[in-house]
Amino acid sequence: MNKTTAWILLIALGAILLSASFCAPYYLSDDGNTFFKNFATHELLSVLGVIVTITLASAANLHLALNKLQDEIDDDFTEARAAIRLSSHALIAAFVLAGVLVMAKPTAVPTQTVTALFNSGVVLLLVFSVAVLWDLTAAVFDIPPLKDLKARQDEKGK
Repeated sequence: MNKTTAWILLIALGAILLSASFCAPYYLSDDGNTFFKNFATHELLSVLGVIVTITLASAANLHLALNKLQDEIDDDFTEARAAIRLSSHALIAAFVLAGVLVMAKPTAVPTQTVTALFNSGVVLLLVFSVAVLWDLTAAVFDIPPLKDLKARQDEKGK
């Protein structure tokens, strides 16, 4: 899946959750959905903490692999490094935003619509974090073998 499709799906999910939060808030609120009542707490931060840990480890491995490839061929992988950096920073920002949501939810006006909006934000942050994990993991597996990169470089040089 390319990044445009992923963003379109994330925006569509956001629109669906936003619509549901206003049109049928009971299903996304703590009153109607005990899963959200129990999950949109420190449990969310635990799950996202695992995702952040795994993803940042994958990003670090990807960065180290690019360093090794850079030593072998004449390419600095500027675009790839920028994408890794952006993904890592976005994931950390999502984790911080989840922390804010978890801390702000108990102090918010306790209407079904407001809690449905908070829970919708939780779903979006979770889906976004998994998408970043998926993207960086796919990037790790898409690194071609060094001999293929050298062959491509030789073809460009001819």
